[in-house]
Amino acid sequence: MRLPIFLLTLTFSLLVACSSTPERASDAPAEEKHSASETDRCLDNPELAKGFGECNIKYTVFSSKDVLGSCHKLKGKGNGPYLVLLKLRKDGSVKSTRAGNAAAKSKLGACLQKEMKKLKFAAHPLGQEVDISIPYEL
Repeated sequence: MRLPIFLLTLTFSLLVACSSTPERASDAPAEEKHSASETDRCLDNPELAKGFGECNIKYTVFSSKDVLGSCHKLKGKGNGPYLVLLKLRKDGSVKSTRAGNAAAKSKLGACLQKEMKKLKFAAHPLGQEVDISIPYEL
């Protein structure tokens, strides 16, 4: 049995270090502080990232920020937000990627897809494939 598509859109604070996003909540503008503090909570407590969920996704993406940041030089015209859609296998590995919106026809989108295909998330607790979306702001 497949669960309905699980679409987890990570907030602006999840974005990689090469973007304009502050590294920590204390550096964020007021409207972003709550989201950034949730990300900080996940990053500061690796135990929260062990099981499938928002913290695992944030932790996995932030752990790959250097690799994903290497895509930044390919930004081309515009500054996003770029969206990468991931389909995860039952074991948490990435089955497929697809770039959405501004990323669909950009070199940055192609690079993000290629690099995010290498990520490994925690397995879904019910052994289901899931879809997630990850925004990337420059």
